[in-house]
Amino acid sequence: PNNNMSILKVLLVTDLKCVGFEGTGQYYSNLKSRYGNNIDTCNIAQLLAPSIIDLSKTFYCHLGVNVPDHAMTFRSLCNLLQDSVTPFVVSVHAKECAAVKLLIQKVLEQLMGRGVSVDEEQEDDTALLQKTQCTISALCQWYKTKCTQVSPKRKENLAKNDLPVVVIFKDFEAFNSQVLQDFILICSRYTQELPFVFIFGIATSPSAIQHRLPHSVSSLLCIEVFHSLSCTQHLASVFDKLILNSQFPFKLSSRVIQVLVGIFLYHDFSVQNFVKGLQFSMLEHFNSQPLSVLCCQKHEALLSAKILSKQNVERIRHLPSFMRYVETQEPQEQVRLLTNDEHVKEVCQKLLKNLHTYHKNYYPILQCLHSLTSSLPKFPLGKHIRELHVSCIEKNLWETEEYDSALQLLRILAKDELVAALRSCAEILKSANTKRMQNVLQQLEDFLGRLEALQGKSDSVCVFQVPRIFFFFLIEKITVSLFPFPCSVFKRTLLEKLVKN
Repeated sequence: PNNNMSILKVLLVTDLKCVGFEGTGQYYSNLKSRYGNNIDTCNIAQLLAPSIIDLSKTFYCHLGVNVPDHAMTFRSLCNLLQDSVTPFVVSVHAKECAAVKLLIQKVLEQLMGRGVSVDEEQEDDTALLQKTQCTISALCQWYKTKCTQVSPKRKENLAKNDLPVVVIFKDFEAFNSQVLQDFILICSRYTQELPFVFIFGIATSPSAIQHRLPHSVSSLLCIEVFHSLSCTQHLASVFDKLILNSQFPFKLSSRVIQVLVGIFLYHDFSVQNFVKGLQFSMLEHFNSQPLSVLCCQKHEALLSAKILSKQNVERIRHLPSFMRYVETQEPQEQVRLLTNDEHVKEVCQKLLKNLHTYHKNYYPILQCLHSLTSSLPKFPLGKHIRELHVSCIEKNLWETEEYDSALQLLRILAKDELVAALRSCAEILKSANTKRMQNVLQQLEDFLGRLEALQGKSDSVCVFQVPRIFFFFLIEKITVSLFPFPCSVFKRTLLEKLVKN
């Protein structure tokens, strides 16, 4: 039925709000190629069990053993299923279901005891079931009653018996195998009246099903396997969407990032706790720093800078970064910055504009540099982009031995590898909407054209010419965009490196 297909589509969701499953993109593409774009009209029996109609549809979710966010994952999955597929969703724990009678009781209590209705206009049932009434037959009668209580506006989209009853076994391995066997066998007798869908949460391996269930029982299930994304992949998503994003004005110091990542990697592997640590950092910053009124979106920050109080202006004058800025100015400008409050507000607005522009340029270039160096041997600039970001915050990256080592390794790249890496950079820069990044993109595309023009030349010519062209372009356009400092200093340093090498 349509809603069983919707369950499959829900399980394909990879957002942090819900379960992320990898390896399902190809499966979904195969379904689309087999049944066309109108995949919602496909019968789940045709997709999962073409030759057997009475099988219980089962989704096996492999979450891994080091994922402490299982509770949040299943809670989000339940909410998504109830919002988009069916209101009949039950989640059970092994510790609450020591016997099959207790398991059936728990399923019926969650469905019928809370008065689940397929229509929001219907009033909830408030009476709890008596234990003697906890049978699948009673559930069938209740289900038929609820399916007939559908408002006319929903009858257009729902067919009779089109809403499956989803039972989620959060800790499948912890369940008593005999309890599981009896429950599945009982449910298999009612598949024509009650469309059951099981979701098994498994931490170890797919073989756990064969170990827990004999063939006579597992053969009654039509199983599809989904694997969750790893914790580190979820962490990378948090960095991409929040920390390494110019739209997120709150920036973490290198020390805070290292502490939060260290807790994640060496303590709990919990993305939820990492996000809580990030929230706590924001809470502490906005509570203890009066100048945090400037840590907001560009338009709001400029308005706040215009109405800074005299006390906040004095706080700005005592900031180490502002003091360094004053030292680089002419003597007359220094006097104005130290005595004229209105002038400080104007300069503050100008610096805020420059800061927001810099961040818009910084993150695309950071991704480009990571794309170029993340596949190099021994990862001189780090395997993950967060490591490169921390290095950029802590020091002048272009002055480090790791940076020189990365350049040396890039020199010996084959032309095909070099072209592939630069094309990846071009794709990253296409998403940047600043004028400076578009200029870099244009020059990068011109450089790629020059590389492709070397196709007919010998490898020795390519190896000799590519590094000179490549390094001049790479260092001047990418490094200068990443670390703004005077171009005269850069060009002198560049020429010294080229002459030395």
